[in-house]
Amino acid sequence: MSYNVDSTQYIAGSLQIHRNDVLRFVDEIGEPRGDNLAESCFLEGLDLDEPPSDGWYDIKRPSWSGVWSGKGFDTFKELLQATRGAADILVTWEGGDSIEGIRVVDGELIDVELQFVLTLKGEPAPRTLPKSRMELLMETE
Repeated sequence: MSYNVDSTQYIAGSLQIHRNDVLRFVDEIGEPRGDNLAESCFLEGLDLDEPPSDGWYDIKRPSWSGVWSGKGFDTFKELLQATRGAADILVTWEGGDSIEGIRVVDGELIDVELQFVLTLKGEPAPRTLPKSRMELLMETE
């Protein structure tokens, strides 16, 4: 019996993935659903027949959980390496036994240490997420 992921969610930021990268990945595994994909995977919600005009899909929720999510966790990381943008993702493993964080900046996975911080109600948590290349470009325009 494998150890699976219960949930994944954004802590901060957001990511996008290009249609060509999704198609390349689907070609490599031979089908859109396979043993390398978790039961709940963010690729499922993408309409490959009618992509956005620029080809970039917004990953509204970086879902990766359920059956096969543990054994296929490296596949999740490979998919994140094909993204642009910057995000911190919280990963809760089965039963809440382990919680880890993944930081992604323009496809680069950065080792992080997860720390819990208490803030006053209504006060935002401090933003420590680095800016993506896209955000930096938008600032200069």
